Amino acid sequence: MHFLTEPEFAGENPSLNLLDKNFNTLKTLTERESGMTAQPVEYVEIRQDETAVGLFKDNRSVISEGAITTSLSLDFGTSNTSLGIFNNNTQEYEVLQFEDLTDDLLTRYWWEKDNAPRRAGSWFIPTASFEGSLSSLPSEILFRTKDDKVKGNISEPIKIYTIPFPYFKRASAPAMMVNNFKWSAPEGFNREQLIKVYLKMVLYMALAQIRKEHLCYQVNIVPTYPLAFGQGRYENYKSLYAALFAEIKNETGISLNLAMVNPFQGLQELIAESHAVKVFSAGAQQANTAILVVDIGGGTTDIAMEIDGNQITESISYGGNVYLKYLADTFHDSPRDDNNSPFPDVGERIIALQKIMRDEGIRGVLAQYPEAQQMAAQAAMDRFFIGLFVYLYRLIEAYQVKNVDFHPVGNGWRLIEGYTPPHNAIPAYIQNVFTRWDCKTNVILPKGNDYKGAVCKGAIKVAKDGDYIHPADITVKTIVGGSVKISGNEVNWDEKVPTAGLGTPPLSFDATQFINEFVTLSGLPISPEQKTTAIRHLNVECRHAVYTVPGMQVGLNKSIMSVFLEKVYPELLPVMRGGYSNG
Repeated sequence: MHFLTEPEFAGENPSLNLLDKNFNTLKTLTERESGMTAQPVEYVEIRQDETAVGLFKDNRSVISEGAITTSLSLDFGTSNTSLGIFNNNTQEYEVLQFEDLTDDLLTRYWWEKDNAPRRAGSWFIPTASFEGSLSSLPSEILFRTKDDKVKGNISEPIKIYTIPFPYFKRASAPAMMVNNFKWSAPEGFNREQLIKVYLKMVLYMALAQIRKEHLCYQVNIVPTYPLAFGQGRYENYKSLYAALFAEIKNETGISLNLAMVNPFQGLQELIAESHAVKVFSAGAQQANTAILVVDIGGGTTDIAMEIDGNQITESISYGGNVYLKYLADTFHDSPRDDNNSPFPDVGERIIALQKIMRDEGIRGVLAQYPEAQQMAAQAAMDRFFIGLFVYLYRLIEAYQVKNVDFHPVGNGWRLIEGYTPPHNAIPAYIQNVFTRWDCKTNVILPKGNDYKGAVCKGAIKVAKDGDYIHPADITVKTIVGGSVKISGNEVNWDEKVPTAGLGTPPLSFDATQFINEFVTLSGLPISPEQKTTAIRHLNVECRHAVYTVPGMQVGLNKSIMSVFLEKVYPELLPVMRGGYSNG
């Protein structure tokens, strides 16, 4: 498969001649074209303005159709997307990270020529990293600028990816990135289009890595999804993959299918991220011990707990970006751009911090600030985690559990590495907090400290072993938070609510008692004024919206604790001073 599709080529008239071993032309590709050939391509000739400017040998092995089947798992993340490639024949497994932030893919600069978009400038950010090298679609040549005609190598190709501008209003891009386009892009159409184009890039990148080592005509894909998608988003997301598979088949000749996750029932479904992590991370369950998997990503935290045969899952919109937003809201003089000027807009500061976090980790983020601000930032980090820990403790407490096998996964946990020394920092940090609540936690780090790859590896394991749980079969229970009145009926949070009048039903509960209990458990320094504001805010949020628990269980409400963490607590992070002592 060979491609020449990028809008950078517009106006330069490049073309590729695909040649067989005798230098006969099998196919010619001009700008914005892709194509397949009936015979193996041995050479690729690059022509610029009808002049040959390069000839490359395609020396990768050719394997007959059907000889190789590869399984590919995909963890679609807010800031980073991971792919796991599993060769069914060799049983070898590798994980790749799609490093380009969606902001990079959307906001590169363009100028117009002959009514065709062109990217200005020659800088680019790696689209992927794998053992320190770039990976992209095979046989793709990068035309970086008008004066720097041809770059690339057939065996180590480089290509700039960007999301074509007709798919969205470019002026909306920064807002989409700050709001996390997976969940809350300002316009639904834009969001779905962005997801489709972004995932197509990711799948192409994965196929390129597969193609580097062997031709593969059959790829079984195991996509994962966050439980927060719910029934409607789940079905839309699954349909999106079907459409992408058809497009990629037409362009490359490679057949992509959803993997069979339960061969006994013939199920080809998506896999919940939290379930995939639990399958990958958890070993044999000990008596009187709960398995707790907590996946902190950039935009969400997925939770899966198993105790006495009960499966409990939750997903909340509370992730590492909440903390980065605190930094951007609080400290306006950092980070700085290439001209050593501070970013004037909070959204720009958030995006800059995301990029620093990706490249240098939390230590690189904290290094942007003077010492006094670093101390304040670490105190806020404690506050970020203690909010989540209270949530988890309420879940454990509700099931009267005293012993927990705790599995932290997701890049959000790496915030803790901002402390010195980092060795064993994450287990010690978790245990210090839960010990004070008389809860014994055995913290089990992911194999190889692979916080991000655990989802991909677990998804492959689910597909291999048939250990699949349909979302409709997952027991979704909410955390203790008191009873509520809905449409005049008194119900508990773990009961189904009436299906009638779910628009904006009146919800009533003792918010004052809830906030007081949170303050007592957290030990945070919340002033009386802040407490009053939090009570008022929580009452408003619960009365003006119905929060549906994810997992495709119609008619369930999220717990008060979920509403509090998603809507109220982030507003408290900047106004509180000090933090919970982590020992």
